[in-house]
Parts: sequence; structure tokens; C-alpha cells
Amino acid sequence: DLGLFEKLATEVAARNGQFIETQHMSNFLWACATVGYTDERMFSAFAPVIESKLDECNEQDLTNIAWTYSVANAPQDIFNKGYVGALTSKENEFSCEQLAQLH
Repeated sequence: DLGLFEKLATEVAARNGQFIETQHMSNFLWACATVGYTDERMFSAFAPVIESKLDECNEQDLTNIAWTYSVANAPQDIFNKGYVGALTSKENEFSCEQLAQLH
């Protein structure tokens, strides 16, 4: 039920990232894109939250987020110097599978 994703996205966006672990956030976004819930408003609401937590993201979080925004054809505003910096700071830690997701 996509309505459940909408309710969860609304709740997460209302919290402005408070009490949200990066793994939970990246997994939630991945799940949304996987089931086809690609509401642009949700992805726009998550962008500042992601940006504020880049230093907490591990390589899997970063690849999930990149894959999700690409699959959802969401605004790519978050892929700025901060995101690129987060990727390059962990470049030696990415697995081949994770690198393949960064298309």
C-alpha cells in the first residue's frame, strides 16, 4: 500500500531528520523507489536531512541514496560538493557491488 509510504515519509520529513539513523533513512528511501513510490515532494523533503547527515553515512547508505534518487528520477540537488566529498572520503571502502550502484 503506497499510502503507508506516504504516511511514513510525511512523519520523517516533519521530524527534519531528528531521531533518524542514516541506515534507516537510506533503507526507507531505497524501499520507496523499489515499490515505485517516487513522490518528488518526499525526495525534496529528504534532501536537507541527507545533506545534514552525510558525515554519518557509510558507503552502503551513500550508494542506496544515489541509487534511489536515480531510479526515482528525483531532483539531484543533494549531489553537490558535500555528497561528492562524502563519497571520496570513503572511496577505498566501497565494494564492487556498491560502486556499480553509483551509475
